Amino acid sequence: MKVVKNKYAQYKILLSVLSGETAETDPEFQQWLTLEIDNKELYNYLNGRYKGRRKDIFSHQESSFNKDQAFENIKYILGLEMQTKKPFFRSPLFNLVASVAIIVILYITGYYMYQGFIKEQTDEFAKSVNKETLQNVYVPKGIIHEVILSDSTKVILNSESRLVFPTKFTGKSRIVELIGEAFFEVSKKDAPFIVKTAEMQINVTGTSFNVSAYQDNLSVQTTLVEGKVQITIPDKPDTYTLNPGNNFSLSKSSEEITIQKVNTDKYTSWMRGELIFRNQRLEEIFITLKRWYDFDIEYNNPHIRNMRFTGSVEKKRSLDYFLKQILTVTDIKYKYKDEKVILF
Repeated sequence: MKVVKNKYAQYKILLSVLSGETAETDPEFQQWLTLEIDNKELYNYLNGRYKGRRKDIFSHQESSFNKDQAFENIKYILGLEMQTKKPFFRSPLFNLVASVAIIVILYITGYYMYQGFIKEQTDEFAKSVNKETLQNVYVPKGIIHEVILSDSTKVILNSESRLVFPTKFTGKSRIVELIGEAFFEVSKKDAPFIVKTAEMQINVTGTSFNVSAYQDNLSVQTTLVEGKVQITIPDKPDTYTLNPGNNFSLSKSSEEITIQKVNTDKYTSWMRGELIFRNQRLEEIFITLKRWYDFDIEYNNPHIRNMRFTGSVEKKRSLDYFLKQILTVTDIKYKYKDEKVILF
């Protein structure tokens, strides 16, 4: 993959604000926020991730890497020119700037690599729906994003979700592709609305429903709030019809299908800023939490994965708050190591 160097130049002002050298209210920075739709989300992500860690970064005065060379590399990549009375790399601020700059570089590089992957997927989807003009919306960790489609259908996307859809629906059907989780409020039209995931296809006319189709989930699920939907599985002849309050679940390992009456609030609570778990395995719970809190998990005791937990947590709460809830009802202990949570 080729990344053009001058693509990084526009991020110089972002680095300056993150390091505290430039105020967030700076006109140039405010203008940068509005240049592209992803800029504000990138800033919120990086600022929220590192704002609380600046004290730790400043406290490390020494480092084992070559600061002279590191600073030159960062200057070259970002086009950063800073006037200082003493070598910048000798100041405590360098640790912060270096750390944030490296993360910005990795994030941006990863972004363009991901866009390359998305283009391949979008091209394939374009062939299947016979449309030349498609949009892609990807929602990173810790963010919920709302999209209004051309037919006035509202889609609320959960973190780490991707939606591919035509700029304008034409023809006899309205087709979108989803990886991740989303809540759909489909506008009523004659043309049926179709949601495609890797494991199933959902056909509707006008209704409200939730789809959870993350690639790392143990199952794919559809929960109907109102209206009616029909679900088909590739290479299988059966059609499954859901009524309001029904949850459809397809196990990825056994391909077992279950349809049951549920409280839909549990499956749509993520839109209201709350995570609800009802007698769920901890491994499954932590897969969900990782999408919001962005951490790695390690199980020192394998049986912990299969322990079950019932509870809820507001997304605005810290990860520690949720972990302490688990401690009150189990004998599990935990500790942090680098960016990893270790359960034992």
